[in-house]
Amino acid sequence: LSVYLLALFSTTRSQAVQPWVFYELGLSIITSCAYDEATFFRHFGITTDQIAYTFYILGLPYQLPSFILRLQEPELGPALPAAGLPLLRDAPLVVDIGMGLGADTRYFLSQGFRVVAVEANRKAIEVAMNVDWVKPMVLSGRLNFLHAAIAPPGSGGGTTTIFAFEQRPEQSNAQKWVEEEGGVAEAVGTVECADLLRVFGKAAYMKIDVESSTVDCLESLHA
Repeated sequence: LSVYLLALFSTTRSQAVQPWVFYELGLSIITSCAYDEATFFRHFGITTDQIAYTFYILGLPYQLPSFILRLQEPELGPALPAAGLPLLRDAPLVVDIGMGLGADTRYFLSQGFRVVAVEANRKAIEVAMNVDWVKPMVLSGRLNFLHAAIAPPGSGGGTTTIFAFEQRPEQSNAQKWVEEEGGVAEAVGTVECADLLRVFGKAAYMKIDVESSTVDCLESLHA
C-alpha cells in the first residue's frame, strides 16, 4: 500500500504545486517504512532518496531538513560550515537559466549556493518571489532574479516576444503556436548567457532549461 501511495504522490499533477503538507506525508511514508534502497530500486527503477528529493523541491518545507542540506557537500567543499549556510562571500554561484516556478533555485539555495535565476515569464517570477522562505534570500543578496529571455550570440540587450498562459505560470514559450493555444504575447528583454558570467562572475554550475533557446545559450558560451 505504501508503494502505491508513493506512486500517487509522485505523479499527481495540477495547475499549482500541492501544499507542503501533501509532500510531507509522502516523506513520512518513506521515513516510517524504512525501505531497503537496493530492493526498492530493483523493483521500481528509482530510490526512495530520489523520491524524497523530488518531494522536497516541489513542496518546499518551512524548515530545511538536515539530510537535504547535506546532499551537495562535495560541491560546496570548505564553503559549507558545520551548521547552516555558507557566508555570502564564500558561497559558489549557480546560474539557473529557465527558472520556471523556482524549484531548482530553491534547492540550490538550500544547499548553500548563491543563485542568479533567469526567467522570461513575468508571472513565474512573481510566484517564485512570493514564497516566504525565498524573500530573505533576495534581501541578503543570495538570490538575484533576472526577468529576461535568452538571446543568440550578438543579440543580447534587445527585446523579444514570448507567449504565456495567465493561469499556468510554469508554462511559456517563444514559439508562435502557443498563441493559438491561448497564450498571451508579452515583450521581454533579452540577455546572452555569456554576458551573465561576465556580469555575475564564474559559476560553479549553470542549469539550462529554455527549450529552443538552449542552443542559443550554448553557442553564446562557446562564441
